[in-house]
Amino acid sequence: MRPSFSPLEEFFIASYRLQHQRGGRNTDVRGLCYLVSVAALAALGLYKDDVTWILIGLAIAGIRLGQNMIASAKYNPVIASIISKYDSAVISEAKPVQSPLDTIQS
Repeated sequence: MRPSFSPLEEFFIASYRLQHQRGGRNTDVRGLCYLVSVAALAALGLYKDDVTWILIGLAIAGIRLGQNMIASAKYNPVIASIISKYDSAVISEAKPVQSPLDTIQS
């Protein structure tokens, strides 16, 4: 029995399934681009002895961190709901498991 999901939950499931089929590298590359650009700006600031470039790099890193925190706060409850629905469906369909201690004692 498949649990019923909201449209947003269906979107998340389809998105993760598609990302897994494509290899899941898109988010890794995007995160790496931010990291490389911030490191390059910091290196440029150190090389030129100009704090402005370092501050720009820190601003970019701060904006990206803020975006990640907002997305996490917004979408973590959706992911938790999907997991709890799947867990309840699996538990309701599972056969009761006999404990190994029960078999030893009888």
